[in-house]
Amino acid sequence: MITLENYIKELQKIAKSHPSFAKLPMIYAEDDEGNGYQKVLNPPSLFSVENIEDDYQLQPNLKVLKKAGEGIDTESKDFKNLNCIIVN
Repeated sequence: MITLENYIKELQKIAKSHPSFAKLPMIYAEDDEGNGYQKVLNPPSLFSVENIEDDYQLQPNLKVLKKAGEGIDTESKDFKNLNCIIVN
């Protein structure tokens, strides 16, 4: 699984080698086999899933997300439970 840090590094490499590519729209694959593609419509957001290591059934941690949507305190237990970035 790629980290945000490595994702950013890869994007920076693309932008550095081909600056005009930084203006290209972004899309994402619906699955790992490339059976469909959709536009990325939203900026990245903090997110929380029950078991980040589960490759097939990522379930939102709704308790944390509800509180995060209300304006979460960065010192709170719920903030510490945010465990991923969602890209769409």
